[in-house]
Amino acid sequence: MVQQVETEASGSGQNEEGSKTVTNITQHRRAPPPPQDDPVYDFEHLGLRIAESLVHAAEQQVVEANSLLEETKTLAESIREQVKIQTAALTDLNGRLKTFGAQMLDAHRQFNGGGREREVEERRRKGLPDYEKPPIGDAGA
Repeated sequence: MVQQVETEASGSGQNEEGSKTVTNITQHRRAPPPPQDDPVYDFEHLGLRIAESLVHAAEQQVVEANSLLEETKTLAESIREQVKIQTAALTDLNGRLKTFGAQMLDAHRQFNGGGREREVEERRRKGLPDYEKPPIGDAGA
């Protein structure tokens, strides 16, 4: 704002018409306006930060999931190895039990079967079981 002040005395600061130009000291100076080409608002900053946070959190979850996947794969491989070992042990045990059972049956037939060996051999040749089943009504007799 510029004020025009009338002065009667001639002196410095006067123009040809006798008026003096004085600037108002109390006038506020304006800050330069923000650039108008790309205005960024707090809402936009907040939205962008949220989006970045979500992406970062998802990437962290992927890293943790990959780590957990590797641990799980290692555990699964260990379980597979233990299953192979236990399967081999069970197969061996089953074979030994069958051998033991066959030896026990042979010992029973040898010492307790007496003369029934020929009868058992004949039944086997005919495709019959080694023993005779008692009749249904005579189960307890």
